[in-house]
Amino acid sequence: MHVFLVYGGKSPEHDVSVNSAASFLRGVSFERHTVTLIYITQEGNWLRGPLLTYSEKLESEKQLKLSPLEDESTAYGAPFKGKAFSFDELKEPDSLVFPLLHGPNGEDGTVQGLLELLDVPYAGPGVVPCACGMDKIISQDLFSKARIPQTEYFPSRKKSGRKKLELYWISAKAN
Repeated sequence: MHVFLVYGGKSPEHDVSVNSAASFLRGVSFERHTVTLIYITQEGNWLRGPLLTYSEKLESEKQLKLSPLEDESTAYGAPFKGKAFSFDELKEPDSLVFPLLHGPNGEDGTVQGLLELLDVPYAGPGVVPCACGMDKIISQDLFSKARIPQTEYFPSRKKSGRKKLELYWISAKAN
């Protein structure tokens, strides 16, 4: 099967996503799969990297931060070259997208929604579970309705909306 590995992204967790992609490449069975790198820059540009057929091509995580083809760097561990990407490429038979994006504009359901609109198969949860998982207030409400035990919480969508609890408090962005 051909896997399109989508990683990077316009998120503060960009580098976490790049490291996750490197871990994926170290663990994937290249005897059964080929992998095309699809890197989303921090500016939001999508670049297609090389087709990988074995993991030895990955010398460093730095290589996964694709550089445009115009960049002539050939030093050891230099980034793979990337070229402009067309979403039509994802419609290849016997293939799927493996999104390894972290944070907003990735694991919040936006990319999954795009893939749904393109009618492209992908691994992982769909749009609604991703969106619910990123919104901590919705997650807590769903846990409460399912009677899943959790610590006391208070919903607040204001950045400065902290309420004093008896001993401790944890603040998480609700999106």
